[in-house]
Amino acid sequence: CTVCNDKPAKYRCITCRAPYCSLLCNNNHKKTPCTPNSYINASGNRNANDMDDDDDDNEQAGDKFEPKPMQSFL
Repeated sequence: CTVCNDKPAKYRCITCRAPYCSLLCNNNHKKTPCTPNSYINASGNRNANDMDDDDDDNEQAGDKFEPKPMQSFL
């Protein structure tokens, strides 16, 4: 978690993609303004690279979203 530096991060800020571990850390993070490019991780990579890595992990795990036709819901 980039807010408390104590627990592993489970979530990411919608705006800047900074990782955080809990609602309390999310609320603390929201107290400071962030932008889509404001989070840079420890290795110096921009958050956009982190988003790409997350998407690849989901596809490898078989969690890829498959859209369904609207008729199947009726």
